Amino acid sequence: YARARNLHKCAQTVWAEHGGAFPRSVAELSELPGIGRSTAGAIASISMGIAAPILDGNVKRVLTRLHAVAGWPGDKKVADQLWRIAEHYTHPTHTREYTQAMMDLGATLCTRSKPACTVCPLVDGCRGAAQGQATDYPHSKPKKDKPVRQTWMLMLQHKEELLLYRRPEQGIWGGLWSFPEYPHADALQDALALSGTKVQHQAALAPFRHTFSHYHLDIHPQHVVLNRKPRAIMEGTEQVWYNEGQIT
Repeated sequence: YARARNLHKCAQTVWAEHGGAFPRSVAELSELPGIGRSTAGAIASISMGIAAPILDGNVKRVLTRLHAVAGWPGDKKVADQLWRIAEHYTHPTHTREYTQAMMDLGATLCTRSKPACTVCPLVDGCRGAAQGQATDYPHSKPKKDKPVRQTWMLMLQHKEELLLYRRPEQGIWGGLWSFPEYPHADALQDALALSGTKVQHQAALAPFRHTFSHYHLDIHPQHVVLNRKPRAIMEGTEQVWYNEGQIT
């Protein structure tokens, strides 16, 4: 969903600020919503023939094996080294063909788990293959314990309807609809007390864990049935009472 929103924002920006035509420099392309350095390089090289390096996942894998680059590519020092290598190899005139070939090489021959080294056109100069350790590259991200966060979600029900609110654009699940969320149980109870309505039934459901790339989120659902709709829950947010039976 973030990619779709960025694609829409990018189209709007190109139309509003660039007259409907994509800018023709990597620097300007990189400033567009959802476009980073590698994507900007791919657009510039493939669609415009501009000599610009790329460093997507496939190309990182090829270059780390070719030069036996140690370290996790997400580390800045390693990433900077890979960008220097990528810039060195980028063809000055046949950049379109080179860029596509590098992506295809990583996708079809220099694959993650079973690289076809015997038919790879770069095998003679590949340090990873010479070491017999091609699959050791690129190195994995160093493991560390993920922090655990807690959240309480309020499943507020009135008759057949459940209250949903639109999440902020920034943050997890940005712009999507969700149950009202609170940092701790007391905050949830305070919100109910301020809603000005009577609770008919309240039950704590079994908590569950959702894992993101950088932390665990323990979610504590609270099911609350009301005798009437409240005056306000989470003021200042876009809200809707959702009835699944009315959706066609």
